Order: sequence, then structure tokens, then C-alpha cells
Amino acid sequence: MNSVGEFSPSIDVVWRTFTNWQVVLGFALIFSGSLFWLGVISRVDFSFAYPLLALSYVLSLIPASLLLREEVSWNRILGACVIVLGVVIITWGQGGKG
Repeated sequence: MNSVGEFSPSIDVVWRTFTNWQVVLGFALIFSGSLFWLGVISRVDFSFAYPLLALSYVLSLIPASLLLREEVSWNRILGACVIVLGVVIITWGQGGKG
């Protein structure tokens, strides 16, 4: 979105946004992720699968740092570790349906 600029409901900004290949790719990836998510929750218990979504926050730190050149502070790294620990605790001994 940095290359498009600040989003507003004007026709020219909406057109520029939704014809940008990066925005279109983002929508395609979100749609693909939604299909993947439907496949996951059709196979395992929702209460098992949903906490695993929190790992997306942890995994987003890597491309944010490497691709977007965002500064990843020690607070964010610590927060990511807390999330991982929480997911481990919540899913400990669960295997989905069964």
C-alpha cells in the first residue's frame, strides 16, 4: 500500500489500489488461505485448529523484517515467544478429532 498511497474512497484511488499487482496478489493469497482454513477445520476440531492461527503473528515477523525492512524489537520477539508457548499449552495432548 505504500506504493499506492493513503487509501480513500475516491474513484482514482480505488482504481489505482485494485489494479496494483501487489494488492491483487495479496487478495489472491488471502483467498487461498481461506480455502486452506476451510480444509483444516473440516478435518480437526475447531478448538484445536483456531489457536494455531495465532502462529501467523509469529510467522509474520520474518517477512516484516526481511522484505518490508521493519524493525523487529525485543518486545515483539518476546511477545512471539509468549504466543508460541500459549499455543503449545493449549494444544498439548490434543490431536484434533477423536
